[in-house]
Amino acid sequence: MLLPAVLYKQGLTKQQINVYMRLKEKAMYTLQTLSWSALFLLISGCKPETPFVPADLEYEYFPLEVGRTLVYTVDSVTYDDFFDPVKVDSVSLQQRELYESTYLDNEDRESYRIEVHQRKADSLPWKPSHTYAANLTQSTAQRVEDNLRFIKLLFPPTKGKVWKGNAYIDAADDLAYLKDWEYEIVSSGEPYSVNGVSYPNTVSVLQIDELNAIEQRYGFEVYAKDVGLIYQKLIKLDRPNDPFGDWESGFVVEKRLLSHGL
Repeated sequence: MLLPAVLYKQGLTKQQINVYMRLKEKAMYTLQTLSWSALFLLISGCKPETPFVPADLEYEYFPLEVGRTLVYTVDSVTYDDFFDPVKVDSVSLQQRELYESTYLDNEDRESYRIEVHQRKADSLPWKPSHTYAANLTQSTAQRVEDNLRFIKLLFPPTKGKVWKGNAYIDAADDLAYLKDWEYEIVSSGEPYSVNGVSYPNTVSVLQIDELNAIEQRYGFEVYAKDVGLIYQKLIKLDRPNDPFGDWESGFVVEKRLLSHGL
């Protein structure tokens, strides 16, 4: 740093020396200001970030818990073209699903074993029928029925989401009717009533809705928060020999929740 006396000896006038000193002081002030600003930014950058709050994925629409029991009424109509004329059977029964235990599946995921029992009247004992399974991934709810894995829901279950719900199924031969179903959430957070009971928060999934001259395919399910499946309707009907006649083969199944608990 040059002192005023040194500048004077170098031949500068007093006015030039004063200008030099004012410029030097201004530069030092600016440098100090920038240094403090940089230090402030450095300290500010070291402050802890706002804690990450994960989104609510609403797994409550597909609750999994050992001991959970759901009882349904199931009404079905089947059409069998093995007979002439076509044999039509109607059956009504009750179905109980008990989430009996957990286990690790072949992908090391926690899964729930579901014991299914049926009876045709309240006065009759329950009889074993099927064993199903269910599990959650980070973004899906899955259920295995008769060795067929269905992707029932996507999380969070917001209206408008679309996915291939039967993607894990080899839809060939007798299962060809399950090919390329595009599930869609058509309502979310809406009330829905089943068997005289209103559930305030539900998610409705339209799995397929196709009708032409020779076949009908329809799948629709409703899930209630903290309950699970409360309503299901499935239709698979065919009449390949007479587009204007009665249905020749297939089924219609309607499933309604009657009670639930732990």
